[in-house]
Amino acid sequence: MPRTRSSPPAGELDIFSTQVLKERLDVVVDRGCTDLVLDVSAVSFVDGSALGALDRYRCHVGGRGGRLRVVGADHRFLRNCKLAGYAPLLGRSVPAGDAG
Repeated sequence: MPRTRSSPPAGELDIFSTQVLKERLDVVVDRGCTDLVLDVSAVSFVDGSALGALDRYRCHVGGRGGRLRVVGADHRFLRNCKLAGYAPLLGRSVPAGDAG
């Protein structure tokens, strides 16, 4: 199975920057990648629109037998995932350097 790592824009991952991330993920998914590793270590803020988009990609690649792993999440990112009801995005959260 192809593997890729796509880093979102550094800084805030919100309703505005999520579009850029979606375009990047569309490219790799359209090329047949179903095992996505998303390094969020450079993200200082994440909102519900970004989490919703990531969850849609998780479900999309999951339906193709793949997965989306979020790595490098700090305590703020993890807390926002849990508060917004997107804990499934976390899976087994690992430090960015251990993504494999």
